[in-house]
Formats: sequence, C-alpha cells, structure tokens
Amino acid sequence: MKSLFDYPLLVNEVFYRGSHILSWIEEHKEASTLDKQALQATIMDALVYKNLIDPEKESLDLEHLCIHENLDHYTYEKYPNVVGIPLWMKEEFRRVRLKVSDGIPLSIYLARPTMKNKTARYCIYDMNTAVSALFETATFYDVFYISPTRGIKIEEQRPFVEVDLGGGVLYLVDTLTKRIFKNSFFREKYGFEILSMDKIKEYQGLKKEMYEDFVTPKTEF
Repeated sequence: MKSLFDYPLLVNEVFYRGSHILSWIEEHKEASTLDKQALQATIMDALVYKNLIDPEKESLDLEHLCIHENLDHYTYEKYPNVVGIPLWMKEEFRRVRLKVSDGIPLSIYLARPTMKNKTARYCIYDMNTAVSALFETATFYDVFYISPTRGIKIEEQRPFVEVDLGGGVLYLVDTLTKRIFKNSFFREKYGFEILSMDKIKEYQGLKKEMYEDFVTPKTEF
C-alpha cells in the first residue's frame, strides 16, 4: 500500500476543477458521487500515463487515499464515464498559446474559477474554441440537459465542445466545471436536447477564416 501523497506527480502536477487534486479532496470531504468518480479516473489516468503504477496489478482506494497492490478497489479505465482534465491534455494546455487566449497558456486561460456572481462572467464559447484547437475534429453544442449535481433540467442554453480522445470515443468537455464526460454516458444519464450544433470540419468562407484566426498560435501577451 502506498499513499497518494507519496507521488510527487499527484501533489504537484495533477489538478481537478482548477485546484491541485489532493488539496481539492482534502477541502471537499463531502464530495458528490460524480466528483468521486471523476477524481478516481483522473488520478489513475495520470499514474498510468506516467507509468507510475501497473494497471494490471494495482488499484486506487480513494477513501483512504492510497494505491493497493491488488485489484480490489478502483481499477484503471481507458475511457471512463467522467474524468477531470487528463494530464496529457493539461500538458498540451501548458504548451499552447493562441490568439483567442491572448497569448496566455491555455492551462492558465482555462483555469478560471466558476463565477458565483453572475455579473462577473467570461466567455465559455472562447474557452471551448481554445480546447477545440488541440483536435483535428470538434463539434460545438448548445443544449438543454439535466444537471448532474441538482437533478433538474437546465432550461438555460449551455455550451459544450465534443472531441475525440482516441479510438473514436467522443467526450464532451465542460470548460465551466473542468470535467469531461463520455458522450454516450452523458446523453443517456443527463439528456442532451440539442439547440444548435457546429462542426469545425464543415466551416467555410468567413466562418472558417474567423475560426482559424482565433486558434492562430500567439506567443506575445
């Protein structure tokens, strides 16, 4: 058995919803079931990605914040239903600077906290555009859906960006909550009433020019 705090990677480099993941866990003792699922997937994804554990022999005990040398607890999932921003994607966000982010690394640009004061807003559409720049294909959605945390239908237009995380498995990136949902899971569990849909591969003319301008690399602040 090994404590999660014995992995410098988890202490220093892995984040969840804008905070260091282990700090977030300590500060949210009553985390929701959904958050616990995402935390487990985020931790195991990072450890496997960096070859720090053997997914065929080790598992995560989130309750006691440790890794066991058996498969009796949470085991690695290549395509989990919900996960925080995967470490490999976070590393790309640290590297990429775009015009839409004003030259700020995407890791900083996308880490803005959720605003409780509705008069202090930032553009989710710009953040989704920034995420889409890392992928060859992406689809922008505006939808109505059932809130994963409140269990009620959200009758306010909500944007998501859909990307392929490999193997043709589609995920919905929620840049507001800093979570990623498997598309098929989200649609089945939380509904997905599409109000509008835009595929970047279908952009033409001025719309294509504007998109390409937004995602142009920029190194100056």
